[in-house]
Parts: sequence; C-alpha cells; structure tokens
Amino acid sequence: AVWALAHRLDVPDDPALAVSIAQATCSAASVRVATDTIQVHGGIGFTWEHQAHLYYKRAYTDAALLGSAEQHRARVARFVLDGAPEKGAPRVATGIPT
Repeated sequence: AVWALAHRLDVPDDPALAVSIAQATCSAASVRVATDTIQVHGGIGFTWEHQAHLYYKRAYTDAALLGSAEQHRARVARFVLDGAPEKGAPRVATGIPT
C-alpha cells in the first residue's frame, strides 16, 4: 500500500484519496497483526518481558492519531460517491479544516 501510494503521489490527480486508501489498508493490517501477535504469544505477549504489547499499543495509537480504517473507508466512499470531501472536513492526518 505504501509503495502504491508513493507511485500515486507522483501523479497529482488526487493525493488525498490515495492517502486515505493506503491508510485504511495499513491501519486495518497493523491492528489485525498486533492483535494476532498478542493472541499467539499468550500471556507473555502483553507483559513487559516481550515487545508485542508495544506494537499493539502503537497500532491503536496510530489509528487514533491518523484515523482508523473505518474513518478512512468512509472518506474514500465520500470521495467516490460525492467526488470531493465535505467542506470543513479535516485533511488526512492533520485535523486542519479544508
């Protein structure tokens, strides 16, 4: 997703749409992988003895700061159905109104 995003940013069509697609994909994947890692490692996965808890916390923190997969999927749907973002909607990962 990141590689495809870098390629799409070279073509100045609509980078916000490409960023939302990439973030939706990456956010969902990181949360799923971190959750599965905790499950696979069992009790040690959420203790200080193993780093799995750090990845889990980071995945959820990134989703809170950059937008969850659901938020970005809704944004992509708005782009596709309406053709443009809502006026006053925050830009991707900045929170700055457009």
